[in-house]
Amino acid sequence: GACGAGDYCTAAADPQAAEAVCAPITTIACRTLFDCPSPQRCFHGVCASIEPRADGTKRFCLTGQADDKCGSDAICSQLTDPNNGQLISDCLGLPACSQNGACPPGDLGSVCNDGRQLDGGQLFSGKQRLCLPGFCTQDTDCPAQLHCFSPNRSDALGTCNNGRAGSPCFTGGDCFNSPQVSCNYPDGGVDDGGGLGTCR
Repeated sequence: GACGAGDYCTAAADPQAAEAVCAPITTIACRTLFDCPSPQRCFHGVCASIEPRADGTKRFCLTGQADDKCGSDAICSQLTDPNNGQLISDCLGLPACSQNGACPPGDLGSVCNDGRQLDGGQLFSGKQRLCLPGFCTQDTDCPAQLHCFSPNRSDALGTCNNGRAGSPCFTGGDCFNSPQVSCNYPDGGVDDGGGLGTCR
């Protein structure tokens, strides 16, 4: 159906999405929790909130799984428990992408879950058209001075890399923040059964 002024229907932008919702034409970018409506908090540049699992229970979803036990508007993420500082797996409810597919890069980068896999599929199947903080498919998804690096060249999804000593690399081109930094032991990478090099 029709969405209100300032919103768009996500089904028109991504027919693969698990569920159609009315979303803001431009995703809210944030720097502090005061930029987000309660109970959301600012999570690396996007407004997000902890949610129960899809079955209504709390905590301990399955990170990295096709069925992560979270709803279609959330991704299972490793988060820090504010009470004791330990890592926990929780469903992180994420905002819809802007109508044009853009997402605020924040400090870790962010990409839209809208069919950018090399085969045309969604980056996270079974999910809505969400902004995915911490991921990228191209350099423009990253903050300035970072570039998008995927350890598996058959997968479009990568993370934003600063190219400094200790960063993963395939070639010297992945190590770009200093003329003295080069890729140590570069090879064909995981696609050829090898490992990654390291910027040094």
